[in-house]
Amino acid sequence: MSKIIFSALVVITAAFFTACNTEGGQSCSREPDIIDEVTFNLMDESFKADFRIWKLEINENYRESALGQNQKLYENLFQFVKKYCISKNITFENQLMAVVLYYDLPLSESLCVNDEHIKGISLYEVRWYRIIHRLYVRNERADFVEEENVKVAVPYITANHINFYLENYVFTASRNKSDIVIWSDLAMKVEKNSWRYSLTPMRFEVKPKKDRIMNSDE
Repeated sequence: MSKIIFSALVVITAAFFTACNTEGGQSCSREPDIIDEVTFNLMDESFKADFRIWKLEINENYRESALGQNQKLYENLFQFVKKYCISKNITFENQLMAVVLYYDLPLSESLCVNDEHIKGISLYEVRWYRIIHRLYVRNERADFVEEENVKVAVPYITANHINFYLENYVFTASRNKSDIVIWSDLAMKVEKNSWRYSLTPMRFEVKPKKDRIMNSDE
């Protein structure tokens, strides 16, 4: 299974919601490489917010991971991105607490998020004391289609989960890509009761994809 083991260089992008789940024993947290304003140009509207951006090398690929800097602005950004998801016919089954955008460019190059470069969206919903992950991937018609195989309950949002979905479901080549984590005020409430959610076993998929099983010994 060597090809799906995650690099120890993954950074933690938020205390509880991207809890460290790496292998190798290295530190999972460090200061961001960039803190700058990012402009979201979606639905003929714009929204600006400061983001922390980490530059990473994961599985020998250059990548970036971004997390908002100002929680007061963050709820407004979250609602803006949620509105974008609705505009793309993405549905919510439960209360939505966080969104991860999988972006087809290094975010630091333009500090701008446009619709055409968003290739996948992870949703993290809350149902009772369970966090449910759902993933939508853009198809050749530019529609977002749900991947049912990764609709699983998770104890928290980890950097490794994000990398797994980016590398194995959203992009065929994960070099020069970004993930952008956006969470809501609800996520902060969940964090205060994190022990209730952490009882859920760690899981990535309903069942492993056949192509990864076939290549597991390579």
